[in-house]
Parts: sequence; structure tokens; C-alpha cells
Amino acid sequence: MFYKWFNMPKKWEDIENRIVIEADGNRDYFIDPITGNETSNAPYYAKKIYGNFTFSCKLKPEFNERYDAGAILLHNGMDNWAKVAFELTEIGHKGVASVITKGASDDANGEEIDVDEVWLKMTRKVDVYALYYSLDNCNWRIVRYFRLNKADDCDLYLGVEAQSPIGKGCRVEFSDFSFSDNTVSDISKGI
Repeated sequence: MFYKWFNMPKKWEDIENRIVIEADGNRDYFIDPITGNETSNAPYYAKKIYGNFTFSCKLKPEFNERYDAGAILLHNGMDNWAKVAFELTEIGHKGVASVITKGASDDANGEEIDVDEVWLKMTRKVDVYALYYSLDNCNWRIVRYFRLNKADDCDLYLGVEAQSPIGKGCRVEFSDFSFSDNTVSDISKGI
């Protein structure tokens, strides 16, 4: 499914319908909105994407430190991207976070999720995107609904990312991949 690495990981496996990525420590995608400091060194395994799509997968990170996470990342240049992540938040619980970056990153954390794995989904309808999570791969909760800066389809990549911004590393297992060239029919429900 994916074929291009942005930032090679410490270790990785791509076997059938399962990808395991081990990120080293101090790896992330984030542009600090206060300082402007940019970090774009997390291992990210992607493919070029065109037009409408819906992509989902199951993520199981090994959480060791705050901000350790696995994510779906849509990338259209160093300062124009979005990710939805299953993360160990700064307040000490697991949750789904989203980061939308248009020159600088904004960061939004969701409610506490007391499970070890979740499904994440991203969809595009023309130039509008939506992010979701599910605990059962059937019932989806919307996380964000947004626009990026005008996406240039010649340089638009979609993939999976592992990160450990302040930790010593994070191993993430991705599985149950689903990809379609169609968008969802109901943006609010993710179906």
C-alpha cells in the first residue's frame, strides 16, 4: 500500500496487512505556534494520493512517555499537513489528538480513551477533510472537520507515522487497512 519513506525509522516491518514502525526518541511532526520551531523528523510511510479518499486503520502504540503516538498523516509540504493520532497526552491519559498545520501547528486533544488500540480514519471531499476514531471499527466519532491550504495533488501524500517527541522511542503496530477513492457519504458520522 505505502512505498515512500519520509524519515526512515529505527526498525520497521511491512507484512501483509500489518506495518510495525519503531520511532527513535525526539521524533515528531509539529511547528510550534509560539516559537516557530519546526520538527519534521518522525518516520512516516506514505503513498501519493489524488482526489477524494477515505483511509482507516487500527493502531496499537506502546506508550512510554507523553506524546508517544501513532498517527495517520496527510502531508502537502513542510508547513501544510494534518494528522490524527492515538497519543499519550500531556495530562497522562491515552486519547485521540489532532494537529492541523497551516504554517504553524494547532493541537487538540480528545477525551480519555482507556483501551490499547483504536481505529483512526481520514477522509477528503474536494478540499475539505474530516478525522475520526472508533473503538470497534463500526461506530465512528468525528474529531475534526477542516480545510488545509489549497492542496497541490502533485505533492499530496497519505500515510502512517510513529512519534516520540520527548521520549526515547515508540513502537506502533498498524493493521486492518482500508482505502477507498471515495469520500464518506455522511461527514458527521464518518460513514
